[in-house]
Amino acid sequence: MLQAIRDGAGQRPVSSGSVEPNGSTSLALHPVDFANWIISHTRTLSKRTWFQYKSASICYLSQYATAEADYAEAIALLKQTPPPSINSSTGATSSRKPKQIPEKDLVKLLDTLYDSRSEWASRAALLLESSIIAGLRPIEWKQSLIDGSQLVVTNAKATNNRANGELRMIGLNSEEIPVIKDNLREIHAWLELNPDKSYDTYYETARRTLNRVVRRLWKDKTRHYCLYSSRHQFSANMKAMMLSKQEIAELMGHNSEETAGSHYGRRISGWKRYKNLAKPERDARPSSRVRKK
Repeated sequence: MLQAIRDGAGQRPVSSGSVEPNGSTSLALHPVDFANWIISHTRTLSKRTWFQYKSASICYLSQYATAEADYAEAIALLKQTPPPSINSSTGATSSRKPKQIPEKDLVKLLDTLYDSRSEWASRAALLLESSIIAGLRPIEWKQSLIDGSQLVVTNAKATNNRANGELRMIGLNSEEIPVIKDNLREIHAWLELNPDKSYDTYYETARRTLNRVVRRLWKDKTRHYCLYSSRHQFSANMKAMMLSKQEIAELMGHNSEETAGSHYGRRISGWKRYKNLAKPERDARPSSRVRKK
């Protein structure tokens, strides 16, 4: 993928499908909506107040995180959000996390990570690069696998019927497959060597490593990219390709067309070369579980 960015080659999923569970329910309040609401008020809070709100929110959400993927996702957003800047009254706050990663910044970041002697830097780079390719939620990598030219993903939200089926399939091209394979191989190899530890430990260590490198490269808080920024960039790139809301919902594992449009990267942030790419080939089966609103 890194070489493709330099060469201007397109990176995109080429197909998407879903396997549907029986029944469907929806929650009145989305935990990610709650997390984003808390984050949106950061500029009005002192650091001490922000930490109190953040800690209390995480404590509450943690009660449901093991059974409900929405809550784990909301916790991840809160943990990755830094405190407000000292001079928050000017509006120059670090609370607003970037929902994009410009190509030139990604090249610089990946070069730095891959050139590092740290194993965790390489692991963070693989997670970041793979997530921009496929748009997975961070917690979905532990239960994903390669089947031919497709990435088979177990939807994290399928347990509470907020996903578009139990599984989704994301098509990969010949340049993307090696990156995804390396990422999955690294995750599973580490878990086998550390049976007393969980994937959450792997992810958190990679996340902290990435955050340290990002802050070393850029002092500007608007460029403090995190692993979750990759999912935003994937959404923005798919929107730049003019995919329909339903297509993007399927690729991202949502059962609502509005989720990606409301909470994830905007089309204007999509990489320019994606606008010239043809839409991915579609699975012939319609997806009736994607709600319009």
